[in-house]
Amino acid sequence: MDGPRAARAAQEQIDFLLTQLSLASGPSRDRRKEIDAAALQAEHHRLSELWGQLERAQEEMHGVEELALMALLEGEEVRGLAGEARAAWDGVRKVLPRALVATESRRDAITLILEELDAGAFERWLAPLLRQLPRRGWSATLHIDGERAGPNDGAWPASRRWGPPRAPGDVLEALDKPKRGFRSVLLRCTGAYAGAFLSLERGLHRVVARKRDAGEASDDGRMHVFVHFVAHAADIAEDQWEHRSLAPPPAGSAAARRRGAAARELDEVEGAALIAGRRARIAMDPAWYWERLDEVALTHLLLFEDEGSGLDRSEYFSAGGDGAALDDLHDA
Repeated sequence: MDGPRAARAAQEQIDFLLTQLSLASGPSRDRRKEIDAAALQAEHHRLSELWGQLERAQEEMHGVEELALMALLEGEEVRGLAGEARAAWDGVRKVLPRALVATESRRDAITLILEELDAGAFERWLAPLLRQLPRRGWSATLHIDGERAGPNDGAWPASRRWGPPRAPGDVLEALDKPKRGFRSVLLRCTGAYAGAFLSLERGLHRVVARKRDAGEASDDGRMHVFVHFVAHAADIAEDQWEHRSLAPPPAGSAAARRRGAAARELDEVEGAALIAGRRARIAMDPAWYWERLDEVALTHLLLFEDEGSGLDRSEYFSAGGDGAALDDLHDA
């Protein structure tokens, strides 16, 4: 199957796993070898199932193309196939985002620091994300900057800057309060492809509010959230909480972050999401951004395939910056 480099890598990985499984076949009394073989089988099953979905979707699309070509050659109307063509293409696009990150080893977990740079931005950005987690089958634990532990929070260290673990529903309740004293939240998220898709969200998010909502935003009608990458993992050991990558962002430099180039610009006026510094545009109501995350991820992932985009895939899926050391601690 022709296609993006990352998708072809999945097929190559399937072939590699088949070779490894054949070498590991046969009875063994070594428990470690049995565990390794079971892991290889599970990984092969996952990739093969995903690859099969992609092949079936592509075959459906090719079938519609052949029908259209035959109709053209016979002088028949082809507009009636437009609906089938769209459905077939949607089938390919539904599978492709996962296929493009299928071989990433750090794809299912992530830790991020979410920083609200303008009042009201979390209500527009974070609340919809948290409401979408159950639909995606993702789990999240959050920690609020500066929150003190209550009587039901166990022995959470009082010296720790981040508060005790909270469920998404707890944070949604906190966001609904008329007044709140926090601007940063630590998000630890797990689930199928949660790490890969959310890793693409790092950087500045700018919401361009409609005029009637400008009262919620800053003076220029814009609201900002900054997504700080921490690690491609969601578990934090006791001795890691003081790591520099987990320090809340300094308030003194927030203004500079707000003025930076946006990784995502959600324009409620134009009805569009601008991806990776305006390199790509998706027509949508930004209120549906998290519902259409697969489409957003696919748009971003395909930019990696374009050498002219200037984007480096490894910056998103390999540990880098302060988070590299924390990732290394998890790998040790």
